[in-house]
Amino acid sequence: MPLDLREISLAAGARAATASALPVLAGELLHRPELNWIAIIGFWTCLADVGGSNRTRSLSMGGFTLFAAIGNLLSFLVQDSTPLAVLLVLLWSFGASMIRLFGNAATTVGVLLTTDVLVSIGIPDPSPREALFRGALTIGGGLWAMGLALVLWPVHPNAASRRAIAACWRSVADFAAALGQVHGSSAPSEAEWGRLVRERRNHTRAAIETARATLADTRRRAPGQSDRGAGLVILAAEIDQIFAALIALSEVLELASALDRHPDIHFQVDAALNRLAAITRGLADAMTGGPLPQTTDIRAAARGLRRAVEAAEPRGTADLAAYRQAAGLFETIDGYAGHAALTIRGVAPDMPPASPGQLPPGQLKTLMPAERGRRFSDILATLRANFNFRSITFRHALRLAITAAVAVALTRSLLLTRGYWLTITAAVVLQPYLATTFRRTVERVVGSVAGGLVAALLGWMLPDPIAITVVIFPLAIATMALRPVNYTLFVFLLTPQFVLVAELFQTGGSGDLYLAALRAMHSLLGGALGLVAAYLLWPVREGLELQRQVARAIRTNRDLTLAAITQFVAGEPRPGLVAPRQVAGMASNNAEASLQRLIDEPHTGTRREEEPATTILTCLRRLAGVALALAYLPTDLVTGEGRAQLERLGDWLGSAMSAIADAVDRRMAPPELPPPPDIAALVPATPDEPPPEGAEHATERHLFEHEIARLTRQTHVLHAAGIRLAGF
Repeated sequence: MPLDLREISLAAGARAATASALPVLAGELLHRPELNWIAIIGFWTCLADVGGSNRTRSLSMGGFTLFAAIGNLLSFLVQDSTPLAVLLVLLWSFGASMIRLFGNAATTVGVLLTTDVLVSIGIPDPSPREALFRGALTIGGGLWAMGLALVLWPVHPNAASRRAIAACWRSVADFAAALGQVHGSSAPSEAEWGRLVRERRNHTRAAIETARATLADTRRRAPGQSDRGAGLVILAAEIDQIFAALIALSEVLELASALDRHPDIHFQVDAALNRLAAITRGLADAMTGGPLPQTTDIRAAARGLRRAVEAAEPRGTADLAAYRQAAGLFETIDGYAGHAALTIRGVAPDMPPASPGQLPPGQLKTLMPAERGRRFSDILATLRANFNFRSITFRHALRLAITAAVAVALTRSLLLTRGYWLTITAAVVLQPYLATTFRRTVERVVGSVAGGLVAALLGWMLPDPIAITVVIFPLAIATMALRPVNYTLFVFLLTPQFVLVAELFQTGGSGDLYLAALRAMHSLLGGALGLVAAYLLWPVREGLELQRQVARAIRTNRDLTLAAITQFVAGEPRPGLVAPRQVAGMASNNAEASLQRLIDEPHTGTRREEEPATTILTCLRRLAGVALALAYLPTDLVTGEGRAQLERLGDWLGSAMSAIADAVDRRMAPPELPPPPDIAALVPATPDEPPPEGAEHATERHLFEHEIARLTRQTHVLHAAGIRLAGF
C-alpha cells in the first residue's frame, strides 16, 4: 500500500512525545519509576484524540481517562483470581467493543480501554494502596495529556474540517488528472474507462463523505467561529457539485473518444483537464495556508475548447455534441471553483473570516450536514437495535470478548512472563471482517516483532535510563506523526516506545534480547489466536454480505437514474441531484469495499463472484454518469410523445433494476427482462428536417440519443452480470 506522506502530523507527534517523555524524565530524576505509568496513559490519551470539535475531543479523551482508571481498580480486585480476571476481561472487552456503534472516536477509545485492562491484569499491583495510586496516576496522565492537547497546545476548532476539505480538493484533482490520462491515450479501452469510473469516483465520494462527517462533528463550535464553519460547509457543497460535473464530463468524454477524434479538440480537452487538476491542487494547498490559484484558467480552457468545436466541420455528430457539452461542463466547474476561491479566503488560516452571505440562510441550512443524535435515549435505542446476532457489531464484540478472555486464561495458566503482549495482540488484530482480521494480523505481527528487536537493540546500546528517556521523545514523535500513514509502520515505532517505558515502569531497566524473543513469540501466538477466533467464532463471510451490498447499490442507483429521468421529463431545475447521488455513491462505495474484502479473504484461485460483481458495480457507476449527463442537457430536447416515451423507458428501467436487485438479494438469477420500449420517438428530428434551433441543438439531440441508448444497454449488461453472480 503506498504511503501518503501528506498525512504526517508533526504537531500530533510533538504533543504525544511531550505527554509521554516528560513523565519518564520526571520518574528517572525523582527515582520514582511508577511515574512512567503517567507516560503510558498520557500517550494512550493522545491516541484517543481523534480530532473534530473540542467537545468531541474532550469526550473521547476524558471518557478514556475515567474508564481507564475504573478498569485499573477493577483489575486489582480480580488479579488474585483467574476465573474473576477472565470474567472481567470478558465483560469489559465486550462493552468496550460495542461502543464502536457510535463512530470512529468511540471505536478508538474502546480498543484503548481493552488494552488498558489487559495491561493492568498483566502488571498487577501488590497492594490496595498501590492500586489506588495507579488509579490516581491514570487520572493524572489523562488530565496531563488533555491539558496539552486542549489548553497548552490547542488545535484550531476548524483545523480538522480544513484538512478534510483539502483532501476533497486533492481527490478532485486526482480524478481530473486520471480523466486526462485516459482521454489522452491513443485508443482508451472500455476497461480503462471502467477502472476510472470505479476507482476515482469511489475515492472522491469517500473523501466528500469524510468531510461531511468532520463538519458534522465540528458544528458545535465556539462563538465567533460560525462564519468560518459556514464557509467550510459551502465549500463541501461546491466540491460536491464539481464532482457531479466531473462525473458527467467523464461520461461525455468516453462517448466522444469512442467516435471520431479531432486532434485540436482533443488537445484542448487535455489542456483543460490538466489546468483543472493543477488549480484544484492549488485550492487544496490554499486550505492550509498556501497561495490561492487563478481559477480563471478553467474558463479560458473552456473557451478554447468551445472555439475548437465551432471550428470543426459542423456535421452535428455525437462526438462534437459531447465536446460541446464538455465545454459547458468546464464552464460550470469554473463557476463553482471561482466562488470556492473567494470562500477559501475566509476559512484559510491567518485570514479574517468571510461572511457566507452570498447564500440565503435557508439554503445554507440545507447544506449543513445533519447532526447525529447523542441523547441518552438515542444511545439506548442504538444499543437495543444491535443487541442481537444479526448485528455485525454484536457478533464482533462477543468474538473479541471470548478471544481476550481465553488469552488471559492461557497466559495466567501457563504463567507466561509479559503475557499481556499475547493478550493485547489477540485482541487488537481481531476486526469485524475476516479479511481485515487477516491483514491486520500480518501488519501487527510484522511491526511488533521488528519493533521488539529495535527495543532490544536500544536497550543494549543505552543501558542508562536517562539516555532511554532521551530516545523516547523522538520515538513518540515519529509514532504519532506516522500513525495516519501506515499501520505496520505505526506498530513498528510504537513497540519499542511502549516496551522501553513499560520496562522502566516494571523493573527500572530496559530489557534484553531474551525479552525481545519472548515478545516476538507472544506476538506470533496472539496473532494466531486472533486468526483462529476469526475463523471459528461467527465469521462474517463476505460472500453473503456482498450480495446484500450489491443489491442495495442497484436500488439506490435505480433511484438516482429515475430521479434524473423524472426531473428531465418535468423540466425541473436539477442542481446535481445532490441527495440521491450521495446515497447512490455511498452504496456503491460500500459494495466495492465488500468486494475488496472478499478478494482479500485467504483463498486459492479467483473468486467466482469477482468478475460479475465488478461488472455490476461498473455498470452502476456508468448509469449514474448517464443520470448526471442528463442533468446538464436542456430539457426542451423532447416534447409531447417523446416525454411520454421517456416516462415509459423510466418505468421499464425501474422495474428491471428492481427485479435484478431482488434476485441478487436472494442469490437467485434475475428473471428475463421484457423488451424495452421503442425510443425512436424520443428524438424526432431527422437530417432532412433539421431543427429550427440550429446545429448546436442538433448535436445536443445526438448526445441525448446516445445517452438514452446507453441506459438500455447498461441495464442489459447489468442483467447478464446478475445471472453470472448467481452462478448460472
